[in-house]
Amino acid sequence: MQDYIQMLKNTFICKELTDEEFMYFVSKANIQMKKYRKNEFVFRETQKPTKLFLLVDGYISVYRDTMSGKVLPIADIVDSGDIFGEVYLYMQKPRYDLNAIAKRESLVMTLDSQIFNLPENEVHLAYYKITKNLLTMFARKAFTLNTKIQVLNSGSLRQRIVRYITNCEEVDGIVKMTLTREEMADFLNTTRPSLSRELSNMQKEGLIEIKGKHIILSDEDALADCL
Repeated sequence: MQDYIQMLKNTFICKELTDEEFMYFVSKANIQMKKYRKNEFVFRETQKPTKLFLLVDGYISVYRDTMSGKVLPIADIVDSGDIFGEVYLYMQKPRYDLNAIAKRESLVMTLDSQIFNLPENEVHLAYYKITKNLLTMFARKAFTLNTKIQVLNSGSLRQRIVRYITNCEEVDGIVKMTLTREEMADFLNTTRPSLSRELSNMQKEGLIEIKGKHIILSDEDALADCL
């Protein structure tokens, strides 16, 4: 458990907390660990929010069911230490309006909602720092969601792929992929065979080069022209 506590300390929500402030935060959080099987729900629409979630390992997909019965992807939680569900607790929403499901076996840390609802006489300096960090997280997630909307509205599959990989963090034209091919297909709202076929075509045309979990942007000008 101590390793997981250290992971929590290294997350953005705990940024700039002193050791004393962090231990106060932990004392109020009632931290627990839970394993989720593939396709098991972390939470569902209409359930009451009671936990803050931190991904230790795995892949959690957050989505909304539309009136037409389709699935609208909202966010993919794939990086160890990523926090989700915080908006509902901070804004004291009475119920979820999204679903979160494990796309593969996942380990998640949960923290009680009471960390956002402390009595006035118990409010600690840590609370104000955490609130500041949360506001920054909200802004970042809004930016990420806007990026995803741009990706999904990009038209053809090739355009969605280009928009996605060019928005990923890159170093010297090399993008490290954090999603598996199947997960990337889900993100781009396509099938895995269609994604693999289009990536292969792009590689043959000299636009990209795929090496393991990395995609090399071989011709960035030509990729930009795709958009």
